[in-house]
Amino acid sequence: MQPARNRKSGKGFSWGWPLASGIEAWRAHQGMPDRTRRTSAGTEKSFRHHTRSSRFLATWVIALTVAEALTCLASESPAQNSTLTPHAVTGLPRGTRELSLATGYTYTFERTDRQTTRLRGVPVILGLGVVPWDPIGTSWYRGQVTLGGEVQFNQYVDPLTTYLTAVTPTVKYTFLASDRLRPYVEAGAGLVWTDLGDRIPEKGSQFNFNLQVGAGLSYFVAPTTSINMSYRLQHVSNAGTAEPNHGIDAGVVLLGISKFF
Repeated sequence: MQPARNRKSGKGFSWGWPLASGIEAWRAHQGMPDRTRRTSAGTEKSFRHHTRSSRFLATWVIALTVAEALTCLASESPAQNSTLTPHAVTGLPRGTRELSLATGYTYTFERTDRQTTRLRGVPVILGLGVVPWDPIGTSWYRGQVTLGGEVQFNQYVDPLTTYLTAVTPTVKYTFLASDRLRPYVEAGAGLVWTDLGDRIPEKGSQFNFNLQVGAGLSYFVAPTTSINMSYRLQHVSNAGTAEPNHGIDAGVVLLGISKFF
């Protein structure tokens, strides 16, 4: 009688598989942990980690593609309108509108001992504003006010795959210290809808409110186009309309572009 063949190698019968099975059976009889199960659990955990990483990367690629498209559109459009040329003395003409797009990285942090969830994700923010008045002030704080609003979408990928959408009226004050390089501060308050409600211990509802403050720097690469870098702090809670209401606090790092018209 010919010896049994090994399916994988085609070689003669090997005692490796029965021996390994016997060892695992003995370990189970002795109450010892199953290494196969442990390996499977580790593999599943690694798979979930790589899945979150892939979603994070995909969201980043989509956001950067949109930003690149807007940059190309801005560079191809004529920017010869001298009435919109930024100037440290005159500023932007009253009535100028600003269309902006930004993306970056958002993370939550523990401001109180009741905030234990650490979320990581990618925000995409589309904003529209208008300059309602001429520049104010006469010293280093001379600047211009922009009133507007923004729509924000956060795609969280770690530790949960969730989202947050916010509609926020905003106010921004831009310092006119330089023709090209202009610092600014901003603030806003609005409405939030998220599927985080009842999925993390800090949130008890899907409907929430948003408060945010931040500071940034705009660099005018063309008379009607600026590249913006900013950092903002964001607080999201339901204002006591549901329990629990511990809220989440986040830092948001943003890189974006603005088009003035």
